[in-house]
Amino acid sequence: GIIQNMEAEEVAEAAEIAATSEIEKAEETIIVDISGEVNSPGVYELPASSRLNDLINLAGGLREEADLDAINRAGKLTDGIKIYIPKNKHSERWYSL
Repeated sequence: GIIQNMEAEEVAEAAEIAATSEIEKAEETIIVDISGEVNSPGVYELPASSRLNDLINLAGGLREEADLDAINRAGKLTDGIKIYIPKNKHSERWYSL
């Protein structure tokens, strides 16, 4: 009777709190700075679960001279970091005067 109703209400309340918590986690964002061999360097806001590849896509993609061996596109981003995409040492522009 009454005890079962109270338990049901408590379970429903706990489920609502858990759902709200998941929504808040989903809405958390980070702000990161990217420069170097990307088409649109700058400061971007992304979901907290973002990877470097997500940031690169927001920054208009990589330039031809980007050194893919020097970066981990699957790496997780954290708030407030600076990412620099280096130039490939073997590109023609690297050696040009």
